[in-house]
Amino acid sequence: MRPFDFPVDTQTLSDIWQTFINTGRITSAQRDALDPNVLLSWQRCFSRLNPRAKPRLSPISSEALPSLLRTQNDLITMATPIIEDIHQFIAGSECIVFITDGSGCNLYMVGDDGALDMVEALGRGQGAYWSEGQMGTNALGIALLSAMPAQVVGPEHYYDAYHHLFDSAAPIHNVQGRILGAIGICGPVEGANPHTSALVMSAALAIGNQIQAAWSLQEANHRLSEVNAVLAAISEGVLAWNCEGEIHQVNERASTILGINPVTSLGHQIDDVLALP
Repeated sequence: MRPFDFPVDTQTLSDIWQTFINTGRITSAQRDALDPNVLLSWQRCFSRLNPRAKPRLSPISSEALPSLLRTQNDLITMATPIIEDIHQFIAGSECIVFITDGSGCNLYMVGDDGALDMVEALGRGQGAYWSEGQMGTNALGIALLSAMPAQVVGPEHYYDAYHHLFDSAAPIHNVQGRILGAIGICGPVEGANPHTSALVMSAALAIGNQIQAAWSLQEANHRLSEVNAVLAAISEGVLAWNCEGEIHQVNERASTILGINPVTSLGHQIDDVLALP
């Protein structure tokens, strides 16, 4: 649902859904009242899913789930504090906050007890795939396909089994722009509001920034290792310090020539370590 379409007119959305399910198309007036991304998702689902049937989800096997969680440990670790902070602010709203991998598999979620029980009863708990192919039109499926934040409210869901819910989701990108996963909020349709999309988008950006920072630190350490390898390989002694006189680099040849410890001298003032001529 688009932010400017609030407040939610669930009856109008339900009428549009009924028209599409019965005919495979909607009128031009109905098209103006519907999020274009939702209509595109309905069209993708129309030929392969029965909207009035009970969704048949295929979660990851219990044997494969621990391996997947280990593989996605970095993403889960970075996202968990943000997810739990969001839950503290929306506690009591009967909503859950979740994170998935790039295929839409639910990796971790927190929420009110009633909301967690509801999600588990629908088969959407940890290890379940929230992708469009499994669950029909939903915010996570649209977010992963469009690489943009999305919100789906009530009858915008393709399956009528989810018409009592709303969900918002935003993709999480790595440094190269590839989608690593997504973060989202799901709850009763009465709790839908235009600010939820902004909340999950901000959370996705925060997680993406942490991923960027971790990558930058890893790259810096890699470059430092390369420099140290070069310095260790050359035959000349190399001693490097900054403008404040703090020693930053001492290779083995320099430590031998100058008689200083290459480890304990790092970070010390050069005048405290040796007397230059």
